[in-house]
This record gives sequence, C-alpha cells and structure tokens, in this order.
Amino acid sequence: MILTSFYGNFCRFLIVQQFKECFFNFSTIMHLQIITPTGNIYEGEVKLIQLPGLDGSFEVLENHAPLVSGLKDGNIRIIDNADKPRIYKINGGVVEVLKNVVSVVVTQ
Repeated sequence: MILTSFYGNFCRFLIVQQFKECFFNFSTIMHLQIITPTGNIYEGEVKLIQLPGLDGSFEVLENHAPLVSGLKDGNIRIIDNADKPRIYKINGGVVEVLKNVVSVVVTQ
C-alpha cells in the first residue's frame, strides 16, 4: 500500500513537471535575423516585428506559434528592446518563426 501510494504521487509529480515545462517555460526574448543576398541587415533582440504578408500585414510577438509565410513588397517594422522603431524596405521574401527565433530571408 505504501509503495503504491508513493508510486502514484511520484507519477503525478512527473506529470505536473512536464506540464509546467511544456506550457510555462517560454523564452521571454525574441531574436530576429534579416538576411539578404549580400548579408545580414539586422540581427538582434526585438519586442515586435510587423511584416508584409502575401495576404496582408501581420505582427509577431514573443512566444508566437511556429510559422512559415511568404512576404510581398513592403516594409518590415521592428521595435527593438530599447523601444526604438526601425523600418526596412523589402522586395518580398520568406519568414520563419520558431521558438522565439524569427528568420527573415528577403530580396532587397
């Protein structure tokens, strides 16, 4: 009886720990890299990224769901961690968002 109770409590403990790691252990820093055929034009930590998607503009914030999307001609708007806005003109490209890492490959 004691062994069964210990085992049951231990299993509940493991399930709770795995749940916490899955849903509450997010990174609070979002890293952005904008790559062109000639090299990187931006790499650093950001709070917000606004992108010109093929079907309309969209924004990416921390802990965004995984995403791959095409980009059309337009502006990439960034708010960095110092709240400084930056704007980059692009001629289309692709963005990938995965685990708070945003990679944008563009033609410029």
